[in-house]
Amino acid sequence: MQTFYILNATGTVQTPEAFSGLVVLYPGHEVPATAAQQTELIQKLLENGMKVSLDRTIIMDVKKQPVRWSALRKQVPVRYLMLMGLTPAEIGLNIEVPFYGAATIGDTVVIHAQAPEIMAPSSDLKGRLWKQITQSIPMPL
Repeated sequence: MQTFYILNATGTVQTPEAFSGLVVLYPGHEVPATAAQQTELIQKLLENGMKVSLDRTIIMDVKKQPVRWSALRKQVPVRYLMLMGLTPAEIGLNIEVPFYGAATIGDTVVIHAQAPEIMAPSSDLKGRLWKQITQSIPMPL
């Protein structure tokens, strides 16, 4: 996998130079094989499916770098937020979004999905996520 832009030690977000507006948040897994499965699914989804390079995206493991929506949106112009394996409440959003559903907050589209390791073996779940992405995010970014 190429570059992940994450919170640095000062708590600020390193924004890619040609940022696409897409932020992916997920809770990384402590088992290395499962963590690798997570990053592989995210990479394939972004690069192969959405045709957006990883160096134009912010991808954050919230177990390593916890983040709150209020802090993130102050630092980064988030247009599309994908929550994978997190509820909106876990990042401070007071909304309900069903799995594989979307909601709009201001000018940000939020897509909610199950954790990457849950989706990875299921064509149905990956298909449901892909359908929501194509309905909610114009491509290419």
